[in-house]
Amino acid sequence: MIILNKSIWRVTLSINLTNTNKDYAVFLPAISFIYADLLSKNAEEKWGDRVPKGLPNGLDSLKYLYDDKGMFNYKWSLYSAGHAKLDIEKSKVQEAFVQDRPRDKTIILGDSGGFQVAKGILKFDWDNFFTPGHKNDDIRMQILRWLEHTADWSMCLDVPSFSVTLNIGVNTITDCLKYTVHNNEFFMKHRVPGATKFLNVLQGNDIPSADDWYEAVKPFSDKNLYGDKAFEGWAMGGEHMRWWKLILYRMIKMRDGGHFDGKDWIHFLGTSALEPAVMLTAIKRELVKINPNIEVSFDSASAFVSVARGLVYTVNEFDMLRKNPRFGFTMDKAKDNKKYAGNFNRKYADIVPGEYETFVNNTPVMDCYMEGDICCRGEDFDSKTSWDSLSYVLLMAHNVYQQIEAVQEANRRTDAKDFKSIPENVLEFVDLTKEVFQSEKPFELIEKNSSLLNGLSKAKFQGAPKTTTFDSLVEHTPALVTKEKKEVKEVKSNFDNLFTVE
Repeated sequence: MIILNKSIWRVTLSINLTNTNKDYAVFLPAISFIYADLLSKNAEEKWGDRVPKGLPNGLDSLKYLYDDKGMFNYKWSLYSAGHAKLDIEKSKVQEAFVQDRPRDKTIILGDSGGFQVAKGILKFDWDNFFTPGHKNDDIRMQILRWLEHTADWSMCLDVPSFSVTLNIGVNTITDCLKYTVHNNEFFMKHRVPGATKFLNVLQGNDIPSADDWYEAVKPFSDKNLYGDKAFEGWAMGGEHMRWWKLILYRMIKMRDGGHFDGKDWIHFLGTSALEPAVMLTAIKRELVKINPNIEVSFDSASAFVSVARGLVYTVNEFDMLRKNPRFGFTMDKAKDNKKYAGNFNRKYADIVPGEYETFVNNTPVMDCYMEGDICCRGEDFDSKTSWDSLSYVLLMAHNVYQQIEAVQEANRRTDAKDFKSIPENVLEFVDLTKEVFQSEKPFELIEKNSSLLNGLSKAKFQGAPKTTTFDSLVEHTPALVTKEKKEVKEVKSNFDNLFTVE
């Protein structure tokens, strides 16, 4: 595609990040409502001269789901009912970026909002959870219909196992399971077959509780029981998304039980680090030998949330030979200074000696911005920050591009067995995954390699993980690759005050 901006007569080729994903596990940027909202509501007319002149197609350049508009194209994303406009008519307007996408060229995974349930943002009346006709049913139905209208694939409405740590009225993992089963039954009864495909969510804090959960929910994926209303795929939550011993154990159990037959999507909830990105690719390559149509994905909102916290991706680093090995995204304070307002003579990513010394001009998106494009509010403006709402969205687009590119580059280097770039234990996992799937005694092999698998996991182990807490389970931003002798701090902002959400 060629993009022309008549004001500057610039010709730019759209970068196709869909094609470069090859056979890797698919990373899903978890689109923020702010991003969708701003790009949906007559943005070009509203922002006028605030739109950076360097963007080849105005704000349409940031619409990466549209291969005829975006300066880069990527066909996959996640969007959550937990922060969406569940009123479908309002969603058509305020979330048009998602709703009006070319459906034949894109895939949106709809999150039902289980995370927001656990946080207490999406509120259920737990005392009347099972009462027919209660307002709880109204919430369930609204989420279901929004998912059917919006998403190609969707997650069932689970109550995550880490809810028990957050004082929202859910006391045990057994309660989480019972609530999830009830929600599954509701979705199964009321779904419109074919409107969206559903993922059956697995939770659990250790192998016994994960097994109990699996046994309780797997009937919902059985076509012999539910016909065309049976769930079409799987989603991995709880320790299934970060304890690699349990992940391999579950994959083999499901394989041996025939639970990948006709189940074409497996999603791992909420991880943005590069290690799981390449490790999930290794798993996907074994699963496609069982079901050639299967897709494996994972998601993160970090590209969006980090900007809200005043941070921006600066460079991707793959260096295992230095004193402080680095494998991941480097983030740092984003430029936010009112004295830069009106300055269109220096690129935003340029180093400013003594002030901002870590910026690099490393994405085509960031290369379009001048300092005044982001730092648009001067000293005469009553705010904590030099940014406005458009500033945040501009930087989010850069972060999305860089995160996708980093995931793909990590996979390329892993395939090349580049020990200088990839952690040794990650390369060992890739080889181990092949062995486990080929072994006649896979569970013995998994147990034999417990040390490796536990070392790769985020949990702290004393027999079984006991770290299922909100802070440890949910990754708001990627693990920072901290530079020597420098602390990376978040910048104070008035981000929350910039937007009015009805």
